[in-house]
Amino acid sequence: MLLDPSDGAHGIRQQIEAAATELHADDIRLVDVGGDLLGQPGDAGLRSPFGDALTAAGCLELPMVSWVAGPGLDGELSEDTVCGRAGENSVSHTISPESWKPYLPTFGWHPTEATALLAAATLGARGTVEIREAGLPVRLTERSPTVLEIGIDTVGDINPLISQLAGTRSFEDAERLAVQLMGATELDAERVKAARPRRQQPPPTETISALRSWETAARARGIDFVTYRRLAEALHHPDVAALRAAVIAHQPERDTGLLWEVADHCTAER
Repeated sequence: MLLDPSDGAHGIRQQIEAAATELHADDIRLVDVGGDLLGQPGDAGLRSPFGDALTAAGCLELPMVSWVAGPGLDGELSEDTVCGRAGENSVSHTISPESWKPYLPTFGWHPTEATALLAAATLGARGTVEIREAGLPVRLTERSPTVLEIGIDTVGDINPLISQLAGTRSFEDAERLAVQLMGATELDAERVKAARPRRQQPPPTETISALRSWETAARARGIDFVTYRRLAEALHHPDVAALRAAVIAHQPERDTGLLWEVADHCTAER
């Protein structure tokens, strides 16, 4: 189900209620991979506060809990910050590697980053991963395969933007209130990206040559893995799926199924 935010938090709430009724849902869970759901004004590194907060605002009056999975894996709030804010108000669960099996084929066509890192960490990968937005480094640690279960009201107490957006009935009002509180939202950067002219796909030989140069520099700065989305960004390739197919055809042994292995010696279960 794709949520339509046109009518603000009020509209999101109505859509979730309708879906729960239609599906005869016994419980509802709001899942955030990374933890920016627990963000606050002034947090260093917080780049996308709006979407999560608006969704959570639509959930405040619903009988549900939130799951913050893979603390710090979206490259925004740090692992320590997410775990610290959840604190004693959360119940911690560890994801089983077996739980990913039905979903791993999805990563072949859907270039999600934070969820790919969560899956990779659950399957045993450890090290530094470079993700998009100018190459942010994210560490895969023993705490990465963790899910923190937190009551939605507690999340609203931690993140002041959520209660600010709770009464909104239009996307425009929600964005205005978010900018007032946070100073900016991720929509500014997304609009800039959308206005850029589409790049042309480079020839395969040019892509592989650029890959070799990029990998050499990445190893020098301590990178063990890279997401395919970041690799496409770094190599100025417009099509993540096409880029993935090209590099895997060139060096299939470096594909973990979720990430591209940069370091020569990494700890990762294939």
